[in-house]
Formats: sequence, structure tokens, C-alpha cells
Amino acid sequence: MAAHLKGDENTRLSLAGAYCNAAKYYLKYKHYEQAQTYLEKGETLAVQIGQVTHWLTAGELVVTFGMLKAEMFTEQGKEGEALACWQENIKALEMSSLTPAMKGTLCFNYEQVIDL
Repeated sequence: MAAHLKGDENTRLSLAGAYCNAAKYYLKYKHYEQAQTYLEKGETLAVQIGQVTHWLTAGELVVTFGMLKAEMFTEQGKEGEALACWQENIKALEMSSLTPAMKGTLCFNYEQVIDL
């Protein structure tokens, strides 16, 4: 579906959001393998959209996928992988134009690194 919609970035962004929701559902019930599938699909799609459109929403979604992956790794006891996700998010956020909400997200990411 994502490949079929190439060029319709609004719909592709909605699809990436749907992947995010599916990942959250599977994480809630600790179905990590299924969650990982949707996290990877959604993150890849959001990155592609951001590279084409430079939309802030796509960048925020990429960070959201990173946070979800970090939380999943933490739940699985994979602290090294979680730390890498939080640090990747920090780097991405520091290199972007931060909205007030994104500044809060950056602080949250720093707190998670400190906790680990």
C-alpha cells in the first residue's frame, strides 16, 4: 500500500500513523515481534516522507517510533538497544528546529538516558 501511494504523501503519512497505532497496540499486550514489524515499517515510511516533504509532522513521527522502540527494548531488558534509540532521538531532535512540544520531547529523551 505504501509503495502504491507513492506521491500521495498525506495519505502515506496517515499510513505511517496507522503503523504507529498498530505498534502501540502490540506493545501494550507485549507482542514484541509484531510491534517491531510495525515500528520498522512506520519508521521507514516516515523517514521517506520527511526526506521528500521536509514536513515537521514526519520528523515528529520518526522520533515517536524511536521512543516506542526504546520503550520496547527497555521492557525486554535490552538496555543497550534502548539507550541507542534514546541517543538517536536526541541527536535527531538537536539537529531540528524545535517547537515547544519538541523541546519537551527532547527533555524526556534526556531523562530516559539518565535513567538508563
